[in-house]
Amino acid sequence: MSLQDGNSPPQIGPCPTEINTVPSGNQFLLQFTTPSCTDPNGDQVTVTCNPAANSVVANIPGVITCTCTDSSQATDSVACPVNQPPTVQCPPAFSVTAPPLSTPTTVQFTPPQCVDNQQANFLATCTPSSGSSLNAGPNTVECTCQDSGGLTDSCTFIVTVQNGNSPPQIGPCPTDFSTVPTNNQFFLQFTTPSCTDPNGETVTVTCNPAANSIVANIPGVITCTCTDSSQTTDSVVCPETIMEKNPPKNN
Repeated sequence: MSLQDGNSPPQIGPCPTEINTVPSGNQFLLQFTTPSCTDPNGDQVTVTCNPAANSVVANIPGVITCTCTDSSQATDSVACPVNQPPTVQCPPAFSVTAPPLSTPTTVQFTPPQCVDNQQANFLATCTPSSGSSLNAGPNTVECTCQDSGGLTDSCTFIVTVQNGNSPPQIGPCPTDFSTVPTNNQFFLQFTTPSCTDPNGETVTVTCNPAANSIVANIPGVITCTCTDSSQTTDSVVCPETIMEKNPPKNN
């Protein structure tokens, strides 16, 4: 009876300490050192990795599996996890209203969270950052995640700063009221009050009853209202006592 030596399987080395994923167009070049392998029987060994070192892949693999095979087809393998790029999802667009006559405006928001497969979640770095002064109108905020392996992901969202609207400011009641009798009615004469708008908007002043209108009776009050292009208003009520100081004038 003859004795046959048992074949001990080969022994593959540890995973490479660095696996780089280099963008190449819409694909990735995998760069790493193939693990070493020894065979206790002195057999010739071959190490193959899937995906292979220096290969181009469409997507970064979650794991690279390297297998050592000796001439007797005995094997040993090692599974090496690959760092995936972090992922980030930006918040939806939002708007803020600036205090009247106050732009740029400080805007606060919570940076989105970065999710990574090889480290704890962390917050993205955003430009401009939360607490920055943003100008009126739409502002694009870009948030970027970079993990410890140098892989990145980014997203953007829009922050719109709307101007606050200060109401217009109507002037005082006119002092030149006069009521001229005309055929059992009265012709109202007065200067329509002035009006200014701190936002620089166009304003319109209307009075009820209007200047240079004919009324059946002398009104108790005349109300004048200033309206800007944003439809905010300011009013002044001119009481009967003013008109009493300016009695009707006969023709």
